[in-house]
Amino acid sequence: MALITIDLRFLTSYDDELVYGEDWELAITVGTSLEIGDVNSVVLPEAFLLDSYNKSQVHEFLLTAWEDIQFKVDVILLNDTYLNLKYAFINSTSVEIVSPYRAEYGQHKTFYAIITQDEEVSLPINVPELSDSGSFPSYWLDLGSLRYDESTLTKRTLEMGVNEFEPKSLYWESQTYTAMPYLPFFSNCKGFDQHIPIFALFEQNKKCDLVAPEDTVYVKPFAFGSEPIADSCEAIQISCIYDEDLGANSDDPRWFEPGPSILFYLTKNPQSASSINSENVNLKTSNFIPVTVTGEYEDSKIPSLVKVEFNYYQVSKTEKRFHS
Repeated sequence: MALITIDLRFLTSYDDELVYGEDWELAITVGTSLEIGDVNSVVLPEAFLLDSYNKSQVHEFLLTAWEDIQFKVDVILLNDTYLNLKYAFINSTSVEIVSPYRAEYGQHKTFYAIITQDEEVSLPINVPELSDSGSFPSYWLDLGSLRYDESTLTKRTLEMGVNEFEPKSLYWESQTYTAMPYLPFFSNCKGFDQHIPIFALFEQNKKCDLVAPEDTVYVKPFAFGSEPIADSCEAIQISCIYDEDLGANSDDPRWFEPGPSILFYLTKNPQSASSINSENVNLKTSNFIPVTVTGEYEDSKIPSLVKVEFNYYQVSKTEKRFHS
């Protein structure tokens, strides 16, 4: 995952003059092999493109890749009147690359969420947008700077066949499952936007106490009374909103409505991208942990607080395994 930070606070002096999309714009180009002159921007996050979003601040974009890619960031001045500003944009951008490495220490593996066509629940709004051939997208781009923005989150646009599917068979077609390295259903959250990477929750969060492998103490099966010393995270709080149309009817119950007992599955063991994206992935129940719903629903009320609990077993000094 590339954390792209762009500091544009100097533009506050031009707030009354510069209009994004008319005088200037950002472009993030992604490809397997890029040249300096290549500029073919991916669609920037919807929240960033809103007129109400403050462009004269520090922006954080999260570019997460499923496979090896190259990317470049360009500032395009569309109005010749402001060409002298090109020097102000120099050194305004920095990039930090982070990868999962703690689920199996030192390996780029992470836990994955699995949704299948058999689940009796509506599809997540942040379901992966598959290609015509049914393949998973090789990357996605999110806006992380909303964690600092004091404005409220804005519901994203729902588009049938893109992030909304009724009936959900329109999504699956020849697919039987979809694996994703992020949490399904949580589609609009501060600091993460549409995708909360599972590894980032446990490896990049200030609420986590990370223990070095040499200091890790794991408990062997049937070693009753022993206490492990290992990574732990407590009270991680993330602000999100519902993207779903709360007043609309759905063929299947939605994840926050009474009905579904299993929302999705998690892989028991951390996986590499190549193994989980294989057509030969083993979908045996024994390989996955069901994520179930507990607690009572109040009639006609939408939950305002959702608690998610993850439990894992420290298999060795370097390996973790999810358990129910």
